Amino acid sequence: TRKRLILLNKAGLAEPSRNGAWQAFFREREQPALLLDAETGKGINLIHPAIRKLCEEWSATYRRRGIRPPLPRVMVVGMPNVGKSTLINRLIRHKTLKTAPTPGLTRSVAWVNLKGRYQLMDSPGLMLPRLENPGEALKLGWIGTIRDAAFSKERLAGALLDFLLENAGEAVGGFYKLAEPYPREASAILASIAQFRGLLRKGGGPDPVRAADQVLADFRKGNLGRFTLEAPP
Repeated sequence: TRKRLILLNKAGLAEPSRNGAWQAFFREREQPALLLDAETGKGINLIHPAIRKLCEEWSATYRRRGIRPPLPRVMVVGMPNVGKSTLINRLIRHKTLKTAPTPGLTRSVAWVNLKGRYQLMDSPGLMLPRLENPGEALKLGWIGTIRDAAFSKERLAGALLDFLLENAGEAVGGFYKLAEPYPREASAILASIAQFRGLLRKGGGPDPVRAADQVLADFRKGNLGRFTLEAPP
């Protein structure tokens, strides 16, 4: 059986209490899991010892036979745009693999030799063949795992604003200087944000598409606060 180490990346964008809940969930199932942020490097130093521990039994099998264990081969697997290449660049301490804040940049398998420790494989993001739940698809769109082109920008950002205003209305409303009571229609909220940010069309009217882009970018950067979109079952 293949050993797994679950890396909860971009932990700084998630709610601290939910981070703890996810760690407890995996701990109860004796599944190693680490909180980290590959972008800043926080938690990266915990990965090497964790992998070494997972490989102890495997290495001992070789040593009992009087054979020097080969370097373990470690595969980095995850959905698109979750920071796999950024993680590997952190581990090898210099930029080798291309990264971008959009899914689909890694298109082929790439091996990187971490001298004396193990071999790392970066792979293209893996996506479920079908998403039955529209709500789950929207959430994946909010974090950039599904390309924005899969949805209308206004629909994607509008659904996100509904979620944000319901869960952190005061903070998000204050960030965009929205007047209360907030408009019921997402299009009206996007128009207000476009007006506030000066995102206007040629004729001077608010540009809802650019406003939608701004909302998605603010959410993904953590400008609107820390949010966790899924709780442990």
